[in-house]
Amino acid sequence: MNQVLSIKEFMQTAQGTFTIEMSQFINASAETIYGILSDKAGLSEFMGCEIDGDLKTGAAIKFTWEMPENAKDDNCSGVNGGTIVNMIENRLLSFTWGDENPERGLPWGSTLVEFKIEPENDGCRVTILHYDLPSEEEAKNHQGGWSSFLEQNTGNWA
Repeated sequence: MNQVLSIKEFMQTAQGTFTIEMSQFINASAETIYGILSDKAGLSEFMGCEIDGDLKTGAAIKFTWEMPENAKDDNCSGVNGGTIVNMIENRLLSFTWGDENPERGLPWGSTLVEFKIEPENDGCRVTILHYDLPSEEEAKNHQGGWSSFLEQNTGNWA
């Protein structure tokens, strides 16, 4: 099965926010994929960051990236997070998302990220949706980030 990343053009909502969507076929079972995404060490490895908090519905979650000092700018503080919204075994992980730096215009927990897992042929399609991004620039930045996580981890699911 072709493992090419599929990225839809980001969409502006009637409220003026932006939604991005991308998906990747993964040659692994829903149980394996959900097992990685719902495990703190697995999600940390997938996203390439340190994760603080419990992976359970209603819990606060914090993502911290190791960033060289010269890489820190207006585009990323290196610390993001929010709250786990929903976990449906083998189907869905969703959490709110925002930046620790309020000056960036993406307040902590102000957007929603969903990882959907759907069986397809001999594997699954993992779709990442990110809702309520405040600008086209934020949509482009996050689209690049989420798609890179999917692309670089395609072989790590089995």
